Amino acid sequence: MYGRAQLLLAMTVLVTAAVLGGCGGGGTVGRDITIDTPVEIDRTFDVGDVLSYRFKESTQAGVKMTSFEQTVSMQTEFRTTNTITESTDEEIELGMRFDYAVGSVASGDQVMPNSDVNSMRGKELIVTLSPDGEVKSLTGLAGEAYLEEGTGQFKVLVDYLVPPLPTEAVEIGSSWTEELDPADISGLDQEYIGETVYTVTGFKETYEVQCVEVSFTASFEYEGRFEQGDDVWLVSGVGGGEGTMLIAIDGGHLVHARMDIEQDMTGEGSAVASAAASGEFSAGIKTRFEIEVL
Repeated sequence: MYGRAQLLLAMTVLVTAAVLGGCGGGGTVGRDITIDTPVEIDRTFDVGDVLSYRFKESTQAGVKMTSFEQTVSMQTEFRTTNTITESTDEEIELGMRFDYAVGSVASGDQVMPNSDVNSMRGKELIVTLSPDGEVKSLTGLAGEAYLEEGTGQFKVLVDYLVPPLPTEAVEIGSSWTEELDPADISGLDQEYIGETVYTVTGFKETYEVQCVEVSFTASFEYEGRFEQGDDVWLVSGVGGGEGTMLIAIDGGHLVHARMDIEQDMTGEGSAVASAAASGEFSAGIKTRFEIEVL
């Protein structure tokens, strides 16, 4: 049963990752400042720029299957050093070194270290971005189980570093909407309908950096096919999220963010699935992501 619960939790993380769009929620740090004129957020990628971050993820899923009911949770923390190694009009290359990596999975009274997460310490991921911050590829860690089975988590981590920006100058009350268009995620063939609405709620200074404070709300529904080994699931669900983030006015990088997502998922093992994946399931899932510059 524990193995099946882990399988379902892996699905919830992949689905959640696709809808984040690089934002965070719950509250931001820093002191309020006054800026009386509209400001443009100037995103730049200069070779040699270095930013370090702490990234935390907490997911809890209440899972009901044909033969059992269980609560599964996962805790993950990364600390990364991110260096721009190449910057052209066509693409940006970023090296993400994992200085710290700790994870655990709990089901019932069982708590186990997540060895796939822990193995990332000291390794480096090469990320290729478009000039507007869209993730184009993740390379450099071939064979790493956590990258191959958890591409969604990495997509979240990178998206946090390059949050979506408005195309025009903003002031308090300015808002923009982004349709959900999640990138392909290994292991989950999905279709989404939804949107995220961003609103400027103020300006703050933290770590001696002037920032735009942005809140957001997201809503979505989806259908997908999840595969892991010989197990195959057909899944569908609905959900939403909210949160806040601070974006540096100069440079456009993320300074601090939190996000909370809730979703309800249902699914069933397909005719080609193994016995371990047979039957139906439903799950209520809560996920919190937090990130801060170090």
